[in-house]
Amino acid sequence: GKVHCRAVKKGVEMLLRIELFLEGGTCFVFIEESRYWPFVLENQSDYPLNFNQLGCDTITRKLEPKSVMQYAWDAPSEKSKSIEIHVYGRKKEINLNEIGLRAPFSFRLPDNTKHFISIDIVAS
Repeated sequence: GKVHCRAVKKGVEMLLRIELFLEGGTCFVFIEESRYWPFVLENQSDYPLNFNQLGCDTITRKLEPKSVMQYAWDAPSEKSKSIEIHVYGRKKEINLNEIGLRAPFSFRLPDNTKHFISIDIVAS
């Protein structure tokens, strides 16, 4: 199968595409640098979103309001292929493989006003 993985070389983050397959009794591993990230996360809201891959709580990323981030799994061998977003103390699990409009994510600001964020997973 194929998997994408982050690597750091001389302080610069890069993306590797790793492909494994069996032929006869031999396991072949191909590793190459890739320019095509498997996911692009876009925050069109007015609120910062923190997120992490489910099961990989040691790495939390911040997606600023009105910004875009290229993303690959932080722990590609982890069984869960979902991320968990955090906004003002609320959490929501999102499976990036489930294409389509998700239920809105509601949260309260520190002044106790309720807000919603729309979540839409799109394949390109």
